[in-house]
Amino acid sequence: MSAAGPLSKRERLAILRQDMPVREAYVRIGGFEEVNLGFSEQVALVEARRCLQCRVAPCVAGCPVGVDIPAFLARLEDSDLAGAADVLLAGNALPAVTGRVCPQENQCEARCVLARKGQSVAIGHLERFVADWAREHREPGSAWRSSTASTSAILRERRTSSRRSLAAKCQSSPRLTHMATMRT
Repeated sequence: MSAAGPLSKRERLAILRQDMPVREAYVRIGGFEEVNLGFSEQVALVEARRCLQCRVAPCVAGCPVGVDIPAFLARLEDSDLAGAADVLLAGNALPAVTGRVCPQENQCEARCVLARKGQSVAIGHLERFVADWAREHREPGSAWRSSTASTSAILRERRTSSRRSLAAKCQSSPRLTHMATMRT
């Protein structure tokens, strides 16, 4: 949220996609460090503000692990980095890895509504940023601890209800029932 309140859709659409800073080629030839340097907090917050917070979020359908992308981006936009990490880690055990190697441009980012008219939200770059932040801010020798345990419970309930809905659709469609029995 901006200091003056929530951004309008028009204001969100006016924000350009933020570029990932990269290590210069002359530096890269001297070692094996990552090419992408990662977003700063300020750049990540600007990029998170591009999310339109769609009611029906096609980006979630494009995510193989079903991360609640709008929720994690909303928390990030509000500068609630711990909350963003909670949401992200509730749906993905390895967000620092998937933020680097998952082909987001063919999955969640390809389904982003903004991709239809330009460039999608940099979901993968933001996932990496939040995961790296969580790793740096956890207590030494411990895993990330959710500051809001209810977030995990809510996300688990959503996944469970989605599975029930899918199972009901399969039962009502003879073709889907046949396909489901072929998989088992």
